[in-house]
Formats: sequence, structure tokens, C-alpha cells
Amino acid sequence: MIKFATTVKKRIRRFTRDIVRRAPKEWRYPLYRNHVNLSYELPKNLTLKLAETQQELEKAYSLVHDSYIEMGYMDPHNSGMRLGFYNMLPYTSTVIASWDGEVIGTFSVVLNNPARLPIESDFDITYLNRRYSRVAEIIGLTVKKDFRSSHGNILFPLLKYLY
Repeated sequence: MIKFATTVKKRIRRFTRDIVRRAPKEWRYPLYRNHVNLSYELPKNLTLKLAETQQELEKAYSLVHDSYIEMGYMDPHNSGMRLGFYNMLPYTSTVIASWDGEVIGTFSVVLNNPARLPIESDFDITYLNRRYSRVAEIIGLTVKKDFRSSHGNILFPLLKYLY
């Protein structure tokens, strides 16, 4: 019975997404906005901050590692962390979202630097560097799987922290 109910829910969701996708733009965007129920106040259990300790950084990089494996972006690493060259630069800051002390979301901000931004290995961004005095790249943005279906209540505060 539980499997049947789950299958029905999935089909209803799929049908709803299909209907919304086919709707005219003037209907579609309000429907999307209505689906995202954001509160202007952070949930009491949620804390956003710069990672300050080695333990916080390790938890953040472990979360990115696990999420990237789950999404098929990388193979498991024996360190259990997704830690790259840019994470070790002094131009990089890592932000964490914690729920009752457990790291559930993270992203890192890489400021433009002599080593360049990660995106520059694939794209020429000279025009951005000329136009703007400060250019940065966001890497490793992820939310723990258990918290992804919270209608943006974790992701949007993380994104808001950027500003």
C-alpha cells in the first residue's frame, strides 16, 4: 500500500510539473513563486556563517563530496572530502548553513586572484574583469539531501548570504 501511494504521488508531481511547463509564461512564473514558500525570518534552528574552524571546513567539504558523488559529478575520494586547489587559497571563503550544529549546506566564494577563477579554464571573462572592480565565482554550492525538499528554506538563505 505504501509503495502504491508513493507511486501515485510521484505521478501527480510529474503531471503537475508537465502542466506548469506547458502553461503560458504569465501563469507559469506566479505558479513557481507560489510553490516556493519563503519566510523572511530564518528558521530558529538555522545558522549561517563563515566557516572558521578546521572542523567546520571539513564538514563542508565532506558535504560537497557526498553530494557530488550522489549527483555523479565525481568518484569517491578516500579523504571523504571535495577539496580542490581553489579551496586552499586565501582568496576563498566558505560559508556554512548549520541546523542544530549539523552542517547542512555550503558554498565557497573564490575572489578574482592571480591564480585566476576556476571558470577561466573554460571561458574568457576578460570583459567582466574590465567592467567590474570585483569578480568572484561560487563553487561547491550544495544542500544536504534531507533538507533539499524544504521549499527553498535552506537554499535561499544561503543565496541571500551572498549579498
